[in-house]
Amino acid sequence: MLIVSDVHDAFDALERVASTRETLLILGDLVNLIDYRTLEGILPDVVGSDTIAELMSLRQANEGDAARDVWIARIAELEIDVRSAVADGMQRQYRRMHDVLSGVPAFVTFGNADDPKLLRDHLPASATY
Repeated sequence: MLIVSDVHDAFDALERVASTRETLLILGDLVNLIDYRTLEGILPDVVGSDTIAELMSLRQANEGDAARDVWIARIAELEIDVRSAVADGMQRQYRRMHDVLSGVPAFVTFGNADDPKLLRDHLPASATY
């Protein structure tokens, strides 16, 4: 059994591991909501990496109220349903996970970046939640 954790949308790497056809134990965080090093991920795609960078700076400065205000203002400016856009991004990543894990015996649990229902709904038959 191979143990994998913190995939964060690195499905090419997961595919290489899965190609061994060994049983996988995947310890969550399959989707990449935000990579704090590169500012890539679903949230930056939806609200912009500039917004994420500003929020990070405010959080680091212990300015939680200001960060909340920036988030609320940015969401109001966008002409999209942010929750739906994030859910769409997560579903795209979970579909990729499904393709990679199809036919591979795996045990999968969710991490704090995952949506347990979406994850469960996208698991292939070869995987156990």
